[in-house]
Amino acid sequence: MSLLQLVESLIGTIYSWPRLILKYLFCEPANHLSTLAIINFLYGKVVSCETVVQLFRTCNENATDELVEHFYYYYEVYQNSKDAAHLSIYFNLKVQNTYTLTVHVDISTK
Repeated sequence: MSLLQLVESLIGTIYSWPRLILKYLFCEPANHLSTLAIINFLYGKVVSCETVVQLFRTCNENATDELVEHFYYYYEVYQNSKDAAHLSIYFNLKVQNTYTLTVHVDISTK
């Protein structure tokens, strides 16, 4: 099973992922904001940090060590702040509007 297939088995087919996440993973050069969007999406879907880092390194040719550190940093911040709300911006393609989502997951129950 490929890494992408593993992630799909955890959160659903890539056809159900937000278009922006796919763009940031596969098409655009990575930057701080794009990595944060990927982190928020996959952390909210309860995908482990190690799996997300491997996926990012595999899918984005501009995955530098500095950008990979963002994944570890934000996963640690989110893990250490389980009672706090973590906000993320999401553009809903169906209604053509931007929403702010709470990306809070209590992973300790898994």
